[in-house]
Amino acid sequence: HWRMMRRIMIDAHDDSDLSFPSRQLSRPSRNDDAEQTASAVRSSNSANDAECELFISELTQENDESASRAPRFSRACRVCFTETPLRRAVFSACGHTLCRTCAEKLRVIATDEQRKLFCPLCRKEGGFVPLFEDRVEDDSEGVHS
Repeated sequence: HWRMMRRIMIDAHDDSDLSFPSRQLSRPSRNDDAEQTASAVRSSNSANDAECELFISELTQENDESASRAPRFSRACRVCFTETPLRRAVFSACGHTLCRTCAEKLRVIATDEQRKLFCPLCRKEGGFVPLFEDRVEDDSEGVHS
């Protein structure tokens, strides 16, 4: 655009011809501009596509590795980190579970300090309910008839 403006100004100062014939204006064709833009976009897109594919691949691998490291379900208390507490409680407002010992300690502290009881994991207000669970042995042989 700058080149075109300069050419117009030179023509405007020329007293012999004040008209602006289109053949005097030197401007690149629209097809050249469009092709250059399309080429730049294609090369940028292919580089971005390659980066995205690599990033997605890395995230997928990380997700697969983390899923294999940690179990989807855990009985562990997330307060005291006891792996398999014998007795557990559930916080009624949110469904988070913890060992009954930790639940009782939290209840006693809240009562002594005359304040409301909150879930230690998400801070929702409510109370704990003891869970009554049956211990089931894992039968690796399958179902017996």
